[in-house]
Amino acid sequence: MKIKSYKISAVIPVGNYANIQPAIEIEDATIEEANGLAMGHIKDMFARHSDVPIKDSDIVKSISKTIKLKSFTEGGVEVDYDDIKHAYSHKGTPLVGATAFISKFTGKFDAPMVAKNCEKSWGVGANEILDMWESNKNVAMDFGTLVHKALEHYHNNKALGAKIMESRGTDENPALPKHPILRDIILGFDAITAEDAGVVISEILATDVKNGRCGQIDRLVVVDADKKICRVQDYKINVSSEEVSSKNKLLKPYDTLPATKLSKYQLQLNFYAQMLEASGWTVQGIDVFVYEDEWKKFELTRVII
Repeated sequence: MKIKSYKISAVIPVGNYANIQPAIEIEDATIEEANGLAMGHIKDMFARHSDVPIKDSDIVKSISKTIKLKSFTEGGVEVDYDDIKHAYSHKGTPLVGATAFISKFTGKFDAPMVAKNCEKSWGVGANEILDMWESNKNVAMDFGTLVHKALEHYHNNKALGAKIMESRGTDENPALPKHPILRDIILGFDAITAEDAGVVISEILATDVKNGRCGQIDRLVVVDADKKICRVQDYKINVSSEEVSSKNKLLKPYDTLPATKLSKYQLQLNFYAQMLEASGWTVQGIDVFVYEDEWKKFELTRVII
């Protein structure tokens, strides 16, 4: 996804009560490209000007990243996204994202308390359990992010790859990842979405500034651009999405929905759908694709958000 601008500010200590505060702004680049360029300059300035050795982890703590995103639903609206705080704002006014909205209706998992309760029966320390859970979570998140990037990469380069296939006379799209696991995931997603009718747009920002909302949609299928008809879709890399569990129970007024992860996805996609409808779109339906050991598609029902 190309962004309008990406700004990183950092505080570089050069002496007692003395700092350099560079701000680097990059335009017309992907988030990955902009971050790589800006962080390279910041690291170079730390090395040349800081009075103490600085590790990468210290640099990350010292910076503030602001990404300027353009709204798909409200022409002319630009949103500032703080990549560190994961917070959105428009002209200084905070906007609520889908994750923050859904968190108001989900129970809190008290990890320290649960780990303490497990400590004796599991025969290991609570802190060790917490560290393992945190590491497990990070691995799962990194894998999910990787698959999202691979899907976006293939979507953006699929047509180019098809031209190369034709000119070279080969039968495999060179835009596919080389790694067999990632390639199979992409091909599986291609197969399950093969019947989607319309133009697919990936990673778009929807806003409803009047009601203080915004969010980034993984996949929008524009069924009819002139009539503004679409389907809102998302993909998840998860397990046990259909399993009923008390930890997935939503709070009122959504407590009547099944206690599954699918119900959380249902709230998220309805959140996006209502922002589109506020801008004159007709949302034909909402779908989530979940990858466990294979892709599954779920057509979710509408609820009022």
